[in-house]
Amino acid sequence: MNIITTKYHLKQLFVLLLIICSFTAFTDNRLSESEADAILNDISEALDTVSTLQADFRQERTLWVFDDTLVTEGICYFEDPDRLRWEINEPFNTVLIYNEGDIAKFEKSNGDLVKYNLGTEEIMRIILSEIIYWMKGDFEQAKELYDLSVIDNSNYIIELVPKSDQMKNIILKIELEISRSTKHILSVSIFETHNDTIKIKFTNEVNNIRFNENLFNTESPSY
Repeated sequence: MNIITTKYHLKQLFVLLLIICSFTAFTDNRLSESEADAILNDISEALDTVSTLQADFRQERTLWVFDDTLVTEGICYFEDPDRLRWEINEPFNTVLIYNEGDIAKFEKSNGDLVKYNLGTEEIMRIILSEIIYWMKGDFEQAKELYDLSVIDNSNYIIELVPKSDQMKNIILKIELEISRSTKHILSVSIFETHNDTIKIKFTNEVNNIRFNENLFNTESPSY
């Protein structure tokens, strides 16, 4: 075999390796529809045992117009069937409450919670109600709005791609990271247009504890 032939075969081998590596990089272990439904059912059954949930969260927001990542931290409270409190403690103090369809926003001022006009109430109602559906493991509702698939990585990834063109103008996709062992939500990643992203990571989760009865009050909540 002469040098030219050897170089030709080496070049072919190199191209083949590039193709294999590229294919591997884009392989994401996406499950079949029946496999995905089985996993979603397991998740729903695990979350069905959760009557209340409290967890710390860290939210990282990246915007193409800024170099720095915007970070907020706080506590999330959930009570079945449809109560949610999203309490930001750093770097400012804001509380969002969803209670059986009612929604309210409060900001801390001089040690008290002061109610503010939400402005985008309907949008926030949709977002908070979707978070509640995810925490309850109710993915049938999600299937009406998104093309849903499950990816089998070190943990499960539920990928939600909006069906409507209107929503696609804002959100490209949402990824829910689900613990393989507990079947609970570990993080939520939202990929927006212009390469903007939101990633929310949950830690220190505690389930089935008793909350103050005014925790979800939309007029005068406890703090």
